Formats: sequence, structure tokens, C-alpha cells
Amino acid sequence: MVFTAEPDAAFLGLYRYRGQDLPPIARTLLMSAPWQAFGSIRRDGRAVAVGRVSVADDLGVLTAVEVDPAYHRQGLGTAVTAGLAAAAVARDAKRILLQVETTNDPARALYFRCGFQDSHRYQYMMAP
Repeated sequence: MVFTAEPDAAFLGLYRYRGQDLPPIARTLLMSAPWQAFGSIRRDGRAVAVGRVSVADDLGVLTAVEVDPAYHRQGLGTAVTAGLAAAAVARDAKRILLQVETTNDPARALYFRCGFQDSHRYQYMMAP
């Protein structure tokens, strides 16, 4: 797994926010933590799995985990998650969190296998 201090073109080319292309502000938001790193697994020079880790105080946060659909079921999601978590621990994170949609059963199963557990749920409210 390769880590960079900023999201490169390969990372941005694979990552989709909620399955959609990234909005123009995405790069700014991805760079908004006191410390963050962008991990990727590459095959033949292109990113096939990516993720972001940030750490503030003793809290590590995993976000932007994405695996190219052509590479699903090959353990890359687990490898990215483990690599990001290890990077958080190396930055003195004592707790690690991530968010995942309750309907994303494959991701939830992967995260449970990695030792994560449900903490709480929330929902977005849309103003009329």
C-alpha cells in the first residue's frame, strides 16, 4: 500500500462519494483534517483500491474507502482498511471510527471482520 500526503489523480479518479463523481470542493474537504494520508493499492500503475485516514488528537477516522468493482472479492477492501488503521495507530490514535451506510451489507461485513462494531445510527433530515 502506498501513502501520499495529498490525494493524487489516481486516488481522485477511483473515489466516488456516494457513487457519484466528486464535487469541485471535494479535494478541499479531503485535505481539511489536522493530519491525513491517502492510501492506495495499485495494479499496473493504476489505483484499484483507495482510502483516506485522518487523525486528530487520539481519534483516527477512515473515509473514502473504494475498491474498483473489477477487483472486488480479492481482499483489497480489507487490505486498505487494515493499512489505514495501522497508519492511524502510528499517529497515536487510540480509537478509530468510520461511517458506512446501513444498506451497504458487503462493506459492513468487511468492517465487522476487521473488528469494527456498530456505535450509533443517524439520518439526514431535509428541510422543506
